[in-house]
Amino acid sequence: YIKYGFTKNIELNLLFISQEKISDLRKTPGRF
Repeated sequence: YIKYGFTKNIELNLLFISQEKISDLRKTPGRF
């Protein structure tokens, strides 16, 4: 249970980070 929850947390963190990067790219179009 702990390992599964841990990997689930990592996946959610990666998803959140990618979402933040996408929003950042949308804010600054010339940065990409």
